[in-house]
Amino acid sequence: MPVWQAVVYGVVQGLAEFLPISSSAHLTLLPWLFGWEDPGLAFDVALHWGTLAAVLAVFWKDWIRLLGAGLTGGGSETDRRLFWGLVISALPASVAAEVIEELPGWKLHALKAIRYGRFMTTNVVVSAKDARPTRYPLTAARSDVAYNLDAFVIRTPGNFDEHGGCFHNIVGDPTARVIWDDPDHTIKTGTLRELFRHHPEYRERVVRVEVQRWPHGMPLYSVGRMKTYEQLAEPVGGIHFCGDYTWASNMEGAALSGERAARQIHGTQA
Repeated sequence: MPVWQAVVYGVVQGLAEFLPISSSAHLTLLPWLFGWEDPGLAFDVALHWGTLAAVLAVFWKDWIRLLGAGLTGGGSETDRRLFWGLVISALPASVAAEVIEELPGWKLHALKAIRYGRFMTTNVVVSAKDARPTRYPLTAARSDVAYNLDAFVIRTPGNFDEHGGCFHNIVGDPTARVIWDDPDHTIKTGTLRELFRHHPEYRERVVRVEVQRWPHGMPLYSVGRMKTYEQLAEPVGGIHFCGDYTWASNMEGAALSGERAARQIHGTQA
């Protein structure tokens, strides 16, 4: 890769990382948009490490202050609360139920009712119809596994024939557990065979396929879970709870629950 391309990737990463968009989609779109060679997963990871290093470098004084306040008990009460608030906010519901002391029984019961399942995505980037034909290499895949359940309805907006785009293939907990330890190339092959079965017009238009595993990717629906939603959303003291487990098991549920928590916090400060 030429140095100037790496610089462009770095600039785009720096501008886009803090926007409420996918943390890597912009890195996938760049080579597709300009016809560059795919830099590969290792380069994407290196860019994210660069973002982390930049955040630590710019805010190092804040991190030292917060770490000191949270771990040693020094500093201001505001810093101590902020540090442990950041720690708590990163905890899954079931973990929070174990480590947050003195939660009331009704809240513990609601949190412990949450069970997380495995979640797997296989994203398929395709080129425009008039682009140079490509043949993505296929290997072997399981014959008894449904690698796609929605006929590839989840996709980026726009005209794929004119501009290309990306299919977001999702596999939920039951299937994800079966193929979790399978090599990526077999998962990619199974997904592409399903894509070509539904949409044979993309057989020579696939330019990139990525597999992502999420061990605690999505709360599982279970009998009686919806009865706990109001309890999960209820704040305890100064702790406010949000996440897809408190609303609906999808991205919209996570976003709406965040807005609800923000309104709760704003209400206490008004």
